[in-house]
Amino acid sequence: MLALRTFGISFFCTVFLLSNTPLALAKDSSTKITLGIMALAPYGFKDTNGQWKGNWLEISHALAKRSNIKMDINVRPVARLTHQMGAGTLDCIIAAEVPFTEERYSRVARVGYSLEFGVLPAKGIELNSYDDLKNIAIAVSLGTKMGLPFDEDTSLQKVQTRDYLTAIKMLERKRVDAVVGVLSSLKYSSKLAGQENVKFGKPFVFKTLPINFYCMPNSQTKIYWPKIKETLSGLNEDGTIRRILNRY
Repeated sequence: MLALRTFGISFFCTVFLLSNTPLALAKDSSTKITLGIMALAPYGFKDTNGQWKGNWLEISHALAKRSNIKMDINVRPVARLTHQMGAGTLDCIIAAEVPFTEERYSRVARVGYSLEFGVLPAKGIELNSYDDLKNIAIAVSLGTKMGLPFDEDTSLQKVQTRDYLTAIKMLERKRVDAVVGVLSSLKYSSKLAGQENVKFGKPFVFKTLPINFYCMPNSQTKIYWPKIKETLSGLNEDGTIRRILNRY
């Protein structure tokens, strides 16, 4: 498996720039943890009826309900989340375990599963090594960062697209040979776009990253961290998180 040296801001593996000043919380029953969820299928997105849904959103609601911790859960596009966090209006995030998050924020708990990042080819295209990427056209959605060497490799034929849905449609129309990103999100985006006829080959995985619950190190939400960790562990042990993930 290709060893990546760094990961940047992207559609999923988003590392948000949070303020160094934590949001002050009242010490009474109205206290909330303000949590940021990225607006990307299947983690947080609007269905055909305009209602928010998603596995991260469901996990967050299950966490809040079982822990009895009042949470203000925000599902927002990456750019808006970045702005809100930079303004200090979010306490915590759910994000991938990358050096940036590990160095700057406190890992409160593991959510209990991991995501794969890589290249998803059309059926019939075999990707056995990084060198195989040099022979195909790869759709790269705006803002996507997979780390080195992929991001700076000018020998690859990269086709810029607006988003995952556009990339999947280009793959279906054979305008590209593969798409790059979070593998589970790419496949779910195909389903949402009604592209069930798209046949994928075996993906080339760059890296598998755990998903964690992070908070600002000096946040007054620290009093809730043990309960969050305990509750997420319980949601994993009784199969709640796995059942949520299986729905997507």
